[in-house]
Amino acid sequence: MNRSEIMRKLSRILILTMILTLVLASNAWADSGIVSGGVVNLRSGPGTQYELVGTLSKDTRVEVIQSRSGWHQVQYGDVQGWITGEYLTVTQSPKLRVTGDMVNLRSGPGTNYPQVGQAKKGEILDLVDTCDQWYQIRTAAGLQAYISANYITTVNSGTSTSPAQPAPPQPSVPALPGKTPAVFYNGQKLAFDVPPMIDNSRTMVPLRAIFEAMGATVTWNQSTQTATAEKGDTTVILPLNSTTPTINGTVTKIDVPAKLIDQRILAPLRFVGEAFGGTVGWDQASYTIDIQLKEEPTPSPQPVRTNLVVIDPGHGGTETGTIAEGVMEKDITLDIGLRVGNILRNRGIPIQLTRTEDVNVGLQERADLANELNAAIFVSIHCNSFNNVVSGTETLYYAPESNPELFAMKAERQELAQAIQDQLIASLMRKNRGAKEDNLSVLRNTRMPSALAEVMFLDNPEERALLLQDSTKQQAAEAIATGIQNFMQR
Repeated sequence: MNRSEIMRKLSRILILTMILTLVLASNAWADSGIVSGGVVNLRSGPGTQYELVGTLSKDTRVEVIQSRSGWHQVQYGDVQGWITGEYLTVTQSPKLRVTGDMVNLRSGPGTNYPQVGQAKKGEILDLVDTCDQWYQIRTAAGLQAYISANYITTVNSGTSTSPAQPAPPQPSVPALPGKTPAVFYNGQKLAFDVPPMIDNSRTMVPLRAIFEAMGATVTWNQSTQTATAEKGDTTVILPLNSTTPTINGTVTKIDVPAKLIDQRILAPLRFVGEAFGGTVGWDQASYTIDIQLKEEPTPSPQPVRTNLVVIDPGHGGTETGTIAEGVMEKDITLDIGLRVGNILRNRGIPIQLTRTEDVNVGLQERADLANELNAAIFVSIHCNSFNNVVSGTETLYYAPESNPELFAMKAERQELAQAIQDQLIASLMRKNRGAKEDNLSVLRNTRMPSALAEVMFLDNPEERALLLQDSTKQQAAEAIATGIQNFMQR
């Protein structure tokens, strides 16, 4: 083979390589996929014989680079690998058509970002993501950039009789590289121990901080990796690494799954802000996010208050409360609660216990029972815990100015808590930690004077030993009962 033939063959190989590269590049951004299996293996090549390079959780969205032999090469963040088509649902990405004559393409979602190119009128672009009034796109040449939503329209696929492509997803809160927006709730700036982060052009915020600011109760189930938030008659359930949380049983799709960062659950801001009926506003000039939630308690006729006292032994059933050296909080609180009930009955005061045995009773269910019975007083009994060293007794109440119904009872709630606290300190002679205000579910959701007594610290060895003595439990019960009676006779 002479030199000229060799050169011709090399040229053909080079041209073929370039064509293949362009084809792969153009296909790289055409499709996206959703992982449909629970936890799916990511491999270095298209087959089970290839090395395992990672795993992807169900509902994770990935970019499909290429497909081969029933396998798809995908990209998730900085990670690339192959996943079997059996566990990946591939969808064609939406298309956009440029409507402006010559529209600037920029490196970020705003006119303050550098121009990186231009798109002609009629040019078709692949939609990658949305960011407020900007769209992240890829051109046919593979350039990734941002274009203003004012100069594009969606494109139908196929012939005129084919169904239209899905519209671009609802624009979410924008995110600028290296900058974190300030978050306000009803005009008050929120502080986070784990700062908001940007994930796939979405602002992710600590879920608990915002939900609790809204007055919701947040619990975490370690075994199912699921967060549950409750407020009134609304329940939000958000599994980790899932894009399908539910609100009162109805699935609400989010485009970025919740993540666990530094022991805090981070979720898309717009979902968190709107889950309990709030609205999320964005101010580009000040780079702030404003969440507004209007609290309007429905006025209702005030029921005739009885002199019934509801005693609530904390925890129960599978909800053990604090466990210290095998001693469970639920057993101590039930013992003391039964004693309080007997003492009050003997003094002629009608009572109702939320539980009389070791069973599960929901937090809302406890409050509902007291409300339905038009109880005069609700008192919950608990044991405290912290770090095996802290000790003492405290009694809690809740009457914030943000809740007009509870705030109207602030003096009564505080007086009840103080009456119980005074008797506990006089009887048990432990460190006086005071009567304090705290946002707890049974205090927030009861509609009468209510208090929660933290008798002692169960994880403190000295106080645990005391709590195991019948004499101490009887002293605590008599103190709580006397505090209640003193409040009723004031």
